Amino acid sequence: MKDVDWLTALQGQDWIVLTKDKNIRRRPLEAQALIAANLRVFVVTATDLTGDETGQVIVRALPRIRRFCKKHRAPFIGGITRNSEVTSLKIHD
Repeated sequence: MKDVDWLTALQGQDWIVLTKDKNIRRRPLEAQALIAANLRVFVVTATDLTGDETGQVIVRALPRIRRFCKKHRAPFIGGITRNSEVTSLKIHD
C-alpha cells in the first residue's frame, strides 16, 4: 500500500502514527495526506537501531509522546531520538 493511501485511510481515527520514515514529512504528497487526515505522527529519528532497540526507545518515549500530544494540536510530526527525547519536526509540504 502506498504511504499516501494508508495516511489518508487513517483520517478520523484517534491514532498516533509511529514510523522510522524520516522523509515522510519531505515528500509533498505524503505531507499533504497527513495534514489532510489531521494526523499525529512520530518519527524515530535514530539510525542503526534493531527492532528491539526501536521498541525500547518508543516505550521510554511514551510519557513524552503523551505530553506532546496534549500540548500540540494535530496535524503534526514529532521526532523521537535515540535517547527517547521528543521534538517537534517541521512538515515540508
